[in-house]
Amino acid sequence: MGYFEVDLKGNFTFFNSAIISILGYPADELTGMNYKTYVDKDTADKLKKRYSQVLTAGKTLTDFQYPLIKKDGTKRMVETSVSLRKDINQQVVGFCGLTYDITERKKTENEKKNLEIKLRQTHKMEAIGTLAGGIAHDFNNILSGVFGYAQLAEKNIENPLKARGYIRQIHKGARRAAELIQQILTFSRQSEHEKSLLTVSVVVKEALKLLRSTIPTTIEIREKIFSNARVMADSTQIHQVLMNLCTNAYHAMRVNGGTITVELKETDIEEESTLINANISPGRYLNLKISDTGEGISKEILNKIFDPYFTTKNAREGTGLGLSLVYGIVEDHGGFIRVKSELDKGTTFDIFLPVTEKKTDPPVEINKMPVAGRGSENIIIVDDEESVLLSTKELLEDYGYSINAFSNGQDTFNAFKKNPYEFDLLITDMTMPHMSGDELAQKSLDIRKDLKIILCTGYSENMSEARAREIGIRQFLQKPFNTDRLLSIVRSLLDQKDVS
Repeated sequence: MGYFEVDLKGNFTFFNSAIISILGYPADELTGMNYKTYVDKDTADKLKKRYSQVLTAGKTLTDFQYPLIKKDGTKRMVETSVSLRKDINQQVVGFCGLTYDITERKKTENEKKNLEIKLRQTHKMEAIGTLAGGIAHDFNNILSGVFGYAQLAEKNIENPLKARGYIRQIHKGARRAAELIQQILTFSRQSEHEKSLLTVSVVVKEALKLLRSTIPTTIEIREKIFSNARVMADSTQIHQVLMNLCTNAYHAMRVNGGTITVELKETDIEEESTLINANISPGRYLNLKISDTGEGISKEILNKIFDPYFTTKNAREGTGLGLSLVYGIVEDHGGFIRVKSELDKGTTFDIFLPVTEKKTDPPVEINKMPVAGRGSENIIIVDDEESVLLSTKELLEDYGYSINAFSNGQDTFNAFKKNPYEFDLLITDMTMPHMSGDELAQKSLDIRKDLKIILCTGYSENMSEARAREIGIRQFLQKPFNTDRLLSIVRSLLDQKDVS
Protein backbone atom coordinates (compact mmCIF):
# COMPACT_ATOMS: atom_id res chain seq x y z
CA MET A 1 0.00 0.00 0.00
CA GLY A 2 1.48 3.33 -1.08
CA TYR A 3 1.13 6.45 1.06
CA PHE A 4 1.82 9.90 -0.40
CA GLU A 5 1.49 13.60 0.30
CA VAL A 6 1.34 16.32 -2.37
CA ASP A 7 1.01 20.10 -2.32
CA LEU A 8 -1.98 21.96 -3.77
CA LYS A 9 -0.45 21.75 -7.26
CA GLY A 10 -0.06 17.98 -7.05
CA ASN A 11 3.74 17.85 -6.47
CA PHE A 12 5.08 15.08 -4.22
CA THR A 13 6.25 16.30 -0.78
CA PHE A 14 6.34 12.88 0.89
CA PHE A 15 5.94 9.23 -0.13
CA ASN A 16 6.77 5.77 1.18
CA SER A 17 8.73 2.95 -0.44
CA ALA A 18 5.57 1.41 -1.92
CA ILE A 19 5.04 4.53 -4.06
CA ILE A 20 8.64 4.20 -5.32
CA SER A 21 7.89 0.57 -6.25
CA ILE A 22 4.58 1.40 -7.95
CA LEU A 23 6.00 4.25 -10.06
CA GLY A 24 9.50 2.87 -10.62
CA TYR A 25 11.26 6.20 -10.06
CA PRO A 26 14.08 6.66 -7.50
CA ALA A 27 13.25 8.80 -4.45
CA ASP A 28 15.30 11.82 -5.60
CA GLU A 29 13.39 11.98 -8.90
CA LEU A 30 9.99 11.56 -7.25
CA THR A 31 10.55 14.43 -4.80
CA GLY A 32 8.71 17.45 -6.21
CA MET A 33 7.40 15.47 -9.23
CA ASN A 34 3.92 16.47 -10.44
CA TYR A 35 1.25 13.84 -11.16
CA LYS A 36 1.14 15.01 -14.79
CA THR A 37 4.54 13.35 -15.28
CA TYR A 38 3.31 9.78 -14.82
CA VAL A 39 -0.19 9.87 -16.36
CA ASP A 40 -1.54 10.71 -19.81
CA LYS A 41 -3.31 14.00 -20.52
CA ASP A 42 -6.83 12.60 -20.21
CA THR A 43 -6.07 11.03 -16.83
CA ALA A 44 -4.31 14.23 -15.69
CA ASP A 45 -7.47 16.22 -16.45
CA LYS A 46 -9.55 13.74 -14.44
CA LEU A 47 -7.11 13.85 -11.51
CA LYS A 48 -7.18 17.65 -11.52
CA LYS A 49 -10.97 17.59 -11.42
CA ARG A 50 -11.01 15.02 -8.58
CA TYR A 51 -8.48 17.00 -6.50
CA SER A 52 -10.62 20.11 -7.00
CA GLN A 53 -13.70 18.23 -5.78
CA VAL A 54 -11.85 17.15 -2.61
CA LEU A 55 -10.68 20.74 -2.03
CA THR A 56 -14.14 22.23 -2.59
CA ALA A 57 -16.20 19.67 -0.68
CA GLY A 58 -13.64 18.88 2.00
CA LYS A 59 -14.50 15.20 1.71
CA THR A 60 -12.34 12.16 1.08
CA LEU A 61 -12.25 10.84 -2.48
CA THR A 62 -12.34 7.04 -2.35
CA ASP A 63 -11.62 4.22 -4.79
CA PHE A 64 -10.70 6.35 -7.82
CA GLN A 65 -9.18 4.06 -10.46
CA TYR A 66 -6.85 5.26 -13.22
CA PRO A 67 -3.85 4.11 -15.29
CA LEU A 68 -0.33 5.40 -14.61
CA ILE A 69 2.89 5.09 -16.58
CA LYS A 70 6.02 3.82 -14.81
CA LYS A 71 9.47 5.19 -15.56
CA ASP A 72 10.20 2.20 -17.85
CA GLY A 73 7.04 2.98 -19.87
CA THR A 74 4.89 0.11 -18.62
CA LYS A 75 1.33 0.88 -17.58
CA ARG A 76 -0.28 -0.09 -14.28
CA MET A 77 -3.80 0.34 -12.94
CA VAL A 78 -4.07 1.88 -9.49
CA GLU A 79 -6.83 2.74 -7.06
CA THR A 80 -6.42 5.87 -4.94
CA SER A 81 -8.17 7.51 -2.00
CA VAL A 82 -7.39 11.18 -1.36
CA SER A 83 -8.04 13.50 1.63
CA LEU A 84 -7.15 17.09 2.50
CA ARG A 85 -3.88 17.69 4.36
CA LYS A 86 -3.84 20.54 6.89
CA ASP A 87 -1.15 22.23 8.98
CA ILE A 88 -1.26 22.80 12.74
CA ASN A 89 -3.44 25.89 12.18
CA GLN A 90 -5.97 23.78 10.22
CA GLN A 91 -5.05 25.51 6.99
CA VAL A 92 -5.21 23.32 3.86
CA VAL A 93 -1.69 22.84 2.52
CA GLY A 94 -2.21 19.93 0.15
CA PHE A 95 -3.50 16.37 -0.13
CA CYS A 96 -2.59 12.97 1.26
CA GLY A 97 -3.71 9.59 0.08
CA LEU A 98 -3.35 5.85 -0.26
CA THR A 99 -2.65 4.07 -3.55
CA TYR A 100 -2.97 0.38 -4.40
CA ASP A 101 -1.69 -1.39 -7.52
CA ILE A 102 -4.78 -3.24 -8.84
CA THR A 103 -3.38 -4.29 -12.24
CA GLU A 104 -3.64 -8.02 -11.60
CA ARG A 105 -7.08 -7.66 -10.03
CA LYS A 106 -8.36 -5.73 -13.06
CA LYS A 107 -6.84 -8.33 -15.37
CA THR A 108 -8.71 -11.07 -13.51
CA GLU A 109 -11.94 -9.05 -13.61
CA ASN A 110 -11.58 -8.49 -17.37
CA GLU A 111 -10.86 -12.17 -17.97
CA LYS A 112 -13.96 -13.08 -15.95
CA LYS A 113 -16.05 -10.57 -17.90
CA ASN A 114 -14.78 -11.92 -21.24
CA LEU A 115 -15.53 -15.47 -20.11
CA GLU A 116 -19.08 -14.48 -19.14
CA ILE A 117 -19.59 -12.85 -22.56
CA LYS A 118 -18.36 -16.02 -24.30
CA LEU A 119 -20.57 -18.23 -22.12
CA ARG A 120 -23.62 -16.11 -22.89
CA GLN A 121 -22.88 -16.22 -26.60
CA THR A 122 -22.39 -20.00 -26.41
CA HIS A 123 -25.80 -20.38 -24.82
CA LYS A 124 -27.46 -18.07 -27.33
CA MET A 125 -26.06 -20.16 -30.20
CA GLU A 126 -27.21 -23.28 -28.36
CA ALA A 127 -30.74 -21.86 -28.13
CA ILE A 128 -30.71 -20.82 -31.80
CA GLY A 129 -29.83 -24.44 -32.63
CA THR A 130 -32.86 -25.60 -30.67
CA LEU A 131 -35.08 -23.15 -32.51
CA ALA A 132 -33.52 -23.68 -35.97
CA GLY A 133 -36.07 -26.24 -37.16
CA GLY A 134 -38.98 -23.99 -36.29
CA ILE A 135 -37.31 -20.96 -37.86
CA ALA A 136 -36.68 -22.90 -41.10
CA HIS A 137 -40.30 -24.09 -41.05
CA ASP A 138 -41.61 -20.56 -40.67
CA PHE A 139 -39.34 -19.21 -43.41
CA ASN A 140 -40.42 -21.96 -45.78
CA ASN A 141 -44.05 -21.11 -45.09
CA ILE A 142 -43.37 -17.42 -45.76
CA LEU A 143 -41.47 -18.17 -48.98
CA SER A 144 -44.18 -20.57 -50.16
CA GLY A 145 -46.70 -17.77 -49.78
CA VAL A 146 -44.46 -15.27 -51.59
CA PHE A 147 -43.85 -17.66 -54.50
CA GLY A 148 -47.52 -18.59 -54.69
CA TYR A 149 -48.81 -15.01 -54.72
CA ALA A 150 -46.09 -13.96 -57.20
CA GLN A 151 -47.28 -16.66 -59.63
CA LEU A 152 -50.91 -15.64 -59.11
CA ALA A 153 -50.04 -12.00 -59.75
CA GLU A 154 -48.25 -12.99 -62.96
CA LYS A 155 -51.22 -15.07 -64.15
CA ASN A 156 -53.64 -12.23 -63.40
CA ILE A 157 -51.55 -9.36 -64.75
CA GLU A 158 -54.48 -8.33 -66.95
CA ASN A 159 -56.72 -8.02 -63.88
CA PRO A 160 -55.18 -5.12 -61.89
CA LEU A 161 -57.57 -5.52 -58.95
CA LYS A 162 -56.60 -9.16 -58.37
CA ALA A 163 -52.91 -8.55 -59.10
CA ARG A 164 -52.80 -5.68 -56.61
CA GLY A 165 -54.26 -7.92 -53.90
CA TYR A 166 -51.69 -10.63 -54.57
CA ILE A 167 -48.86 -8.07 -54.46
CA ARG A 168 -50.11 -6.87 -51.08
CA GLN A 169 -49.82 -10.43 -49.80
CA ILE A 170 -46.25 -10.62 -51.14
CA HIS A 171 -45.43 -7.43 -49.20
CA LYS A 172 -47.00 -8.93 -46.08
CA GLY A 173 -44.88 -12.08 -46.37
CA ALA A 174 -41.70 -10.06 -46.92
CA ARG A 175 -42.43 -8.02 -43.79
CA ARG A 176 -42.93 -11.20 -41.75
CA ALA A 177 -39.58 -12.54 -42.98
CA ALA A 178 -37.86 -9.25 -42.14
CA GLU A 179 -39.34 -9.25 -38.63
CA LEU A 180 -38.22 -12.84 -38.05
CA ILE A 181 -34.66 -12.01 -39.16
CA GLN A 182 -34.58 -8.99 -36.85
CA GLN A 183 -35.70 -11.10 -33.88
CA ILE A 184 -33.00 -13.71 -34.60
CA LEU A 185 -30.32 -11.01 -34.89
CA THR A 186 -31.47 -9.33 -31.69
CA PHE A 187 -31.28 -12.62 -29.81
CA SER A 188 -27.92 -13.75 -31.23
CA ARG A 189 -26.14 -10.38 -31.24
CA GLN A 190 -22.70 -10.45 -29.62
CA SER A 191 -22.07 -6.99 -28.21
CA GLU A 192 -21.42 -5.02 -25.09
CA HIS A 193 -24.67 -4.60 -23.20
CA GLU A 194 -26.01 -1.18 -22.37
CA LYS A 195 -28.97 -0.54 -20.10
CA SER A 196 -31.56 2.05 -21.01
CA LEU A 197 -35.24 2.71 -20.24
CA LEU A 198 -36.96 -0.37 -21.63
CA THR A 199 -40.63 -1.23 -22.05
CA VAL A 200 -40.43 -4.94 -21.23
CA SER A 201 -43.87 -5.66 -22.72
CA VAL A 202 -42.45 -4.83 -26.17
CA VAL A 203 -39.62 -7.34 -25.71
CA VAL A 204 -42.11 -9.97 -24.49
CA LYS A 205 -44.24 -9.54 -27.61
CA GLU A 206 -41.19 -9.75 -29.90
CA ALA A 207 -39.86 -12.89 -28.17
CA LEU A 208 -43.24 -14.62 -28.30
CA LYS A 209 -43.52 -13.90 -32.04
CA LEU A 210 -40.28 -15.82 -32.57
CA LEU A 211 -41.30 -18.61 -30.21
CA ARG A 212 -44.70 -19.10 -31.88
CA SER A 213 -42.92 -19.81 -35.17
CA THR A 214 -40.68 -22.46 -33.58
CA ILE A 215 -42.78 -24.26 -30.97
CA PRO A 216 -45.15 -27.01 -32.23
CA THR A 217 -48.89 -26.45 -32.14
CA THR A 218 -49.26 -29.12 -29.43
CA ILE A 219 -47.99 -26.41 -27.05
CA GLU A 220 -50.19 -23.37 -26.49
CA ILE A 221 -48.62 -20.00 -25.66
CA ARG A 222 -50.73 -17.63 -23.55
CA GLU A 223 -49.78 -13.99 -23.23
CA LYS A 224 -51.05 -11.90 -20.30
CA ILE A 225 -49.72 -8.34 -20.38
CA PHE A 226 -51.04 -6.18 -17.56
CA SER A 227 -48.29 -3.56 -17.44
CA ASN A 228 -46.27 -1.38 -19.78
CA ALA A 229 -43.95 -0.20 -17.00
CA ARG A 230 -40.35 0.53 -17.90
CA VAL A 231 -37.15 -0.65 -16.26
CA MET A 232 -33.46 0.12 -16.72
CA ALA A 233 -32.41 -2.90 -18.75
CA ASP A 234 -30.61 -4.22 -21.80
CA SER A 235 -33.18 -5.41 -24.35
CA THR A 236 -30.97 -8.19 -25.77
CA GLN A 237 -30.39 -9.71 -22.34
CA ILE A 238 -34.09 -9.54 -21.35
CA HIS A 239 -34.90 -11.14 -24.72
CA GLN A 240 -32.38 -13.88 -23.87
CA VAL A 241 -33.99 -14.50 -20.46
CA LEU A 242 -37.40 -14.93 -22.10
CA MET A 243 -36.16 -17.20 -24.88
CA ASN A 244 -34.23 -19.35 -22.42
CA LEU A 245 -37.05 -19.90 -19.95
CA CYS A 246 -39.67 -20.46 -22.66
CA THR A 247 -37.39 -22.91 -24.51
CA ASN A 248 -36.87 -24.84 -21.27
CA ALA A 249 -40.65 -24.87 -20.78
CA TYR A 250 -41.07 -26.24 -24.31
CA HIS A 251 -38.56 -29.02 -23.59
CA ALA A 252 -40.57 -29.98 -20.50
CA MET A 253 -43.73 -30.44 -22.60
CA ARG A 254 -42.56 -31.61 -26.01
CA VAL A 255 -43.76 -35.19 -25.44
CA ASN A 256 -47.27 -34.59 -24.11
CA GLY A 257 -47.86 -30.95 -25.07
CA GLY A 258 -49.20 -28.33 -22.70
CA THR A 259 -49.35 -24.58 -22.09
CA ILE A 260 -46.74 -21.87 -21.62
CA THR A 261 -48.10 -18.76 -19.91
CA VAL A 262 -46.12 -15.52 -19.98
CA GLU A 263 -47.50 -12.87 -17.63
CA LEU A 264 -46.29 -9.33 -16.97
CA LYS A 265 -47.63 -7.24 -14.09
CA GLU A 266 -46.49 -4.77 -11.43
CA THR A 267 -46.25 -5.48 -7.73
CA ASP A 268 -45.24 -3.59 -4.58
CA ILE A 269 -42.74 -5.35 -2.33
CA GLU A 270 -42.90 -4.16 1.27
CA GLU A 271 -40.27 -4.34 4.01
CA GLU A 272 -42.06 -7.24 5.70
CA SER A 273 -42.60 -9.20 2.48
CA THR A 274 -41.31 -12.77 2.39
CA LEU A 275 -39.69 -11.91 -0.95
CA ILE A 276 -37.32 -9.39 0.66
CA ASN A 277 -33.74 -10.51 1.21
CA ALA A 278 -30.47 -8.79 2.07
CA ASN A 279 -29.81 -7.63 -1.49
CA ILE A 280 -33.31 -6.42 -2.41
CA SER A 281 -34.84 -3.07 -1.53
CA PRO A 282 -38.59 -2.64 -1.02
CA GLY A 283 -40.43 -0.80 -3.77
CA ARG A 284 -42.28 -1.15 -7.06
CA TYR A 285 -41.26 -4.15 -9.20
CA LEU A 286 -42.19 -5.52 -12.60
CA ASN A 287 -43.04 -9.20 -12.27
CA LEU A 288 -42.34 -11.39 -15.31
CA LYS A 289 -43.91 -14.80 -14.70
CA ILE A 290 -43.24 -17.75 -17.03
CA SER A 291 -45.20 -20.92 -16.26
CA ASP A 292 -45.53 -24.29 -17.93
CA THR A 293 -47.67 -27.39 -17.40
CA GLY A 294 -44.77 -29.76 -18.00
CA GLU A 295 -43.07 -32.54 -16.10
CA GLY A 296 -41.80 -30.31 -13.29
CA ILE A 297 -38.55 -30.39 -11.31
CA SER A 298 -37.94 -32.62 -8.33
CA LYS A 299 -37.19 -31.08 -4.91
CA GLU A 300 -33.82 -32.86 -4.86
CA ILE A 301 -32.46 -30.82 -7.80
CA LEU A 302 -34.54 -27.63 -7.55
CA ASN A 303 -31.85 -25.86 -5.53
CA LYS A 304 -29.17 -26.78 -8.11
CA ILE A 305 -30.79 -25.51 -11.31
CA PHE A 306 -29.00 -22.15 -11.27
CA ASP A 307 -25.56 -23.74 -10.84
CA PRO A 308 -23.29 -23.37 -13.89
CA TYR A 309 -23.14 -26.50 -16.06
CA PHE A 310 -25.86 -28.28 -14.08
CA THR A 311 -28.29 -29.89 -16.50
CA THR A 312 -30.67 -32.83 -16.71
CA LYS A 313 -30.48 -32.80 -20.52
CA ASN A 314 -28.21 -35.06 -22.54
CA ALA A 315 -25.00 -33.67 -24.07
CA ARG A 316 -26.60 -32.92 -27.44
CA GLU A 317 -29.36 -30.77 -25.92
CA GLY A 318 -27.47 -28.29 -23.75
CA THR A 319 -24.45 -27.32 -21.70
CA GLY A 320 -26.29 -26.33 -18.53
CA LEU A 321 -25.33 -22.68 -18.93
CA GLY A 322 -28.80 -21.32 -19.56
CA LEU A 323 -30.34 -20.91 -16.11
CA SER A 324 -27.10 -19.74 -14.51
CA LEU A 325 -26.90 -16.99 -17.15
CA VAL A 326 -30.55 -16.09 -16.55
CA TYR A 327 -29.78 -15.78 -12.85
CA GLY A 328 -26.74 -13.60 -13.56
CA ILE A 329 -28.63 -11.31 -15.94
CA VAL A 330 -31.49 -10.78 -13.48
CA GLU A 331 -29.10 -10.00 -10.62
CA ASP A 332 -27.10 -7.62 -12.84
CA HIS A 333 -30.35 -5.73 -13.46
CA GLY A 334 -30.96 -5.24 -9.73
CA GLY A 335 -33.70 -7.85 -9.66
CA PHE A 336 -34.24 -11.34 -8.29
CA ILE A 337 -35.73 -14.62 -9.41
CA ARG A 338 -37.90 -17.23 -7.69
CA VAL A 339 -38.89 -20.70 -8.92
CA LYS A 340 -41.67 -23.07 -7.88
CA SER A 341 -42.14 -26.53 -9.30
CA GLU A 342 -44.05 -29.73 -8.69
CA LEU A 343 -43.51 -33.02 -10.46
CA ASP A 344 -46.05 -33.70 -13.22
CA LYS A 345 -47.74 -30.33 -12.59
CA GLY A 346 -45.29 -27.82 -14.02
CA THR A 347 -42.85 -25.05 -13.17
CA THR A 348 -43.15 -21.30 -12.62
CA PHE A 349 -40.31 -18.79 -12.79
CA ASP A 350 -40.99 -15.37 -11.24
CA ILE A 351 -38.59 -12.58 -12.21
CA PHE A 352 -38.76 -9.24 -10.42
CA LEU A 353 -37.15 -6.12 -11.92
CA PRO A 354 -37.26 -2.69 -10.23
CA VAL A 355 -39.60 -0.28 -12.05
CA THR A 356 -37.86 2.91 -13.15
CA GLU A 357 -40.73 4.68 -14.83
CA LYS A 358 -44.35 3.66 -15.27
CA LYS A 359 -45.77 3.83 -18.77
CA THR A 360 -49.54 3.61 -18.83
CA ASP A 361 -50.00 3.41 -22.58
CA PRO A 362 -48.31 0.92 -24.90
CA PRO A 363 -45.83 2.43 -27.35
CA VAL A 364 -47.29 3.50 -30.67
CA GLU A 365 -45.43 2.44 -33.77
CA ILE A 366 -45.51 4.98 -36.56
CA ASN A 367 -45.13 3.21 -39.89
CA LYS A 368 -46.66 5.75 -42.20
CA MET A 369 -44.26 8.23 -43.72
CA PRO A 370 -45.30 11.52 -45.31
CA VAL A 371 -45.76 11.31 -49.07
CA ALA A 372 -42.41 12.18 -50.65
CA GLY A 373 -42.17 14.86 -53.30
CA ARG A 374 -40.50 14.46 -56.65
CA GLY A 375 -37.01 15.71 -57.45
CA SER A 376 -34.42 16.21 -60.17
CA GLU A 377 -31.14 15.93 -58.25
CA ASN A 378 -28.21 13.65 -59.12
CA ILE A 379 -27.93 10.62 -56.84
CA ILE A 380 -25.31 7.87 -56.64
CA ILE A 381 -26.52 4.46 -55.50
CA VAL A 382 -24.23 1.51 -54.88
CA ASP A 383 -25.15 -2.06 -53.94
CA ASP A 384 -23.58 -5.38 -54.93
CA GLU A 385 -26.99 -7.09 -54.94
CA GLU A 386 -28.33 -6.57 -58.47
CA SER A 387 -32.02 -6.82 -57.57
CA VAL A 388 -31.67 -4.19 -54.83
CA LEU A 389 -29.61 -1.91 -57.07
CA LEU A 390 -31.99 -2.05 -60.03
CA SER A 391 -35.20 -1.75 -58.00
CA THR A 392 -33.85 1.25 -56.06
CA LYS A 393 -32.65 2.86 -59.32
CA GLU A 394 -36.04 2.44 -60.97
CA LEU A 395 -37.89 3.71 -57.91
CA LEU A 396 -35.85 6.92 -57.72
CA GLU A 397 -35.97 7.47 -61.48
CA ASP A 398 -39.76 7.17 -61.34
CA TYR A 399 -39.67 10.14 -58.94
CA GLY A 400 -37.61 12.25 -61.35
CA TYR A 401 -34.08 11.80 -59.95
CA SER A 402 -30.99 11.27 -62.14
CA ILE A 403 -29.32 8.06 -61.00
CA ASN A 404 -25.73 6.82 -61.26
CA ALA A 405 -25.70 3.15 -60.25
CA PHE A 406 -22.64 1.09 -59.24
CA SER A 407 -22.15 -2.46 -57.95
CA ASN A 408 -19.02 -1.93 -55.84
CA GLY A 409 -17.49 0.74 -53.64
CA GLN A 410 -14.22 1.22 -55.52
CA ASP A 411 -15.87 2.06 -58.87
CA THR A 412 -18.24 4.39 -57.04
CA PHE A 413 -15.38 6.27 -55.38
CA ASN A 414 -13.44 6.54 -58.64
CA ALA A 415 -16.47 8.15 -60.31
CA PHE A 416 -17.13 10.44 -57.36
CA LYS A 417 -13.61 11.83 -56.99
CA LYS A 418 -13.51 12.84 -60.68
CA ASN A 419 -16.27 15.38 -60.10
CA PRO A 420 -17.39 15.36 -56.43
CA TYR A 421 -19.72 18.37 -56.74
CA GLU A 422 -21.73 16.81 -59.56
CA PHE A 423 -23.67 14.68 -57.08
CA ASP A 424 -26.22 15.69 -54.45
CA LEU A 425 -26.58 12.44 -52.49
CA LEU A 426 -24.86 9.07 -52.01
CA ILE A 427 -26.88 5.95 -51.06
CA THR A 428 -24.57 3.04 -50.26
CA ASP A 429 -24.78 -0.52 -49.04
CA MET A 430 -22.52 -1.45 -46.10
CA THR A 431 -20.97 -4.79 -47.11
CA MET A 432 -19.57 -4.77 -50.67
CA PRO A 433 -16.53 -6.12 -52.56
CA HIS A 434 -13.38 -3.98 -52.95
CA MET A 435 -14.57 -1.21 -50.60
CA SER A 436 -17.14 -1.27 -47.79
CA GLY A 437 -19.86 1.34 -47.41
CA ASP A 438 -18.33 2.98 -44.35
CA GLU A 439 -14.92 3.25 -46.07
CA LEU A 440 -16.57 4.72 -49.18
CA ALA A 441 -18.43 7.23 -47.01
CA GLN A 442 -15.28 8.21 -45.10
CA LYS A 443 -13.18 8.68 -48.25
CA SER A 444 -15.94 10.65 -49.97
CA LEU A 445 -16.40 12.92 -46.95
CA ASP A 446 -12.63 13.53 -46.86
CA ILE A 447 -13.01 15.04 -50.33
CA ARG A 448 -16.34 16.79 -49.75
CA LYS A 449 -17.40 17.28 -46.13
CA ASP A 450 -20.97 18.43 -46.92
CA LEU A 451 -21.87 15.33 -48.96
CA LYS A 452 -25.18 13.83 -47.82
CA ILE A 453 -24.97 10.06 -47.36
CA ILE A 454 -27.47 7.32 -46.57
CA LEU A 455 -25.92 4.03 -45.39
CA CYS A 456 -28.02 0.87 -45.81
CA THR A 457 -27.22 -2.44 -44.15
CA GLY A 458 -28.80 -5.84 -43.74
CA TYR A 459 -26.51 -6.81 -40.86
CA SER A 460 -23.11 -5.66 -39.66
CA GLU A 461 -21.26 -6.37 -36.41
CA ASN A 462 -19.00 -3.36 -37.05
CA MET A 463 -21.57 -0.69 -37.89
CA SER A 464 -24.32 0.91 -35.86
CA GLU A 465 -26.34 4.08 -36.23
CA ALA A 466 -24.15 5.79 -33.63
CA ARG A 467 -20.96 4.80 -35.47
CA ALA A 468 -22.45 5.99 -38.78
CA ARG A 469 -23.22 9.39 -37.24
CA GLU A 470 -19.64 9.66 -35.96
CA ILE A 471 -18.33 9.21 -39.51
CA GLY A 472 -20.63 11.95 -40.80
CA ILE A 473 -23.29 9.77 -42.44
CA ARG A 474 -26.66 11.56 -42.32
CA GLN A 475 -29.01 8.55 -42.27
CA PHE A 476 -28.71 4.87 -41.32
CA LEU A 477 -31.27 2.48 -42.86
CA GLN A 478 -31.78 -1.13 -41.84
CA LYS A 479 -32.62 -3.47 -44.72
CA PRO A 480 -35.18 -4.31 -45.86
CA PHE A 481 -36.67 -0.84 -45.77
CA ASN A 482 -40.01 0.56 -46.87
CA THR A 483 -39.71 2.36 -50.22
CA ASP A 484 -41.91 5.22 -49.01
CA ARG A 485 -39.53 5.67 -46.08
CA LEU A 486 -36.53 5.78 -48.44
CA LEU A 487 -38.22 8.36 -50.70
CA SER A 488 -39.17 10.50 -47.71
CA ILE A 489 -35.62 10.43 -46.28
CA VAL A 490 -34.10 11.23 -49.68
CA ARG A 491 -36.36 14.23 -50.15
CA SER A 492 -35.85 15.42 -46.57
CA LEU A 493 -32.03 15.26 -46.86
CA LEU A 494 -31.96 17.01 -50.20
CA ASP A 495 -34.16 19.81 -48.83
CA GLN A 496 -31.81 20.41 -45.90
CA LYS A 497 -29.76 23.57 -46.16
CA ASP A 498 -26.25 23.21 -44.73
CA VAL A 499 -24.99 26.16 -42.69
CA SER A 500 -21.33 26.83 -43.31
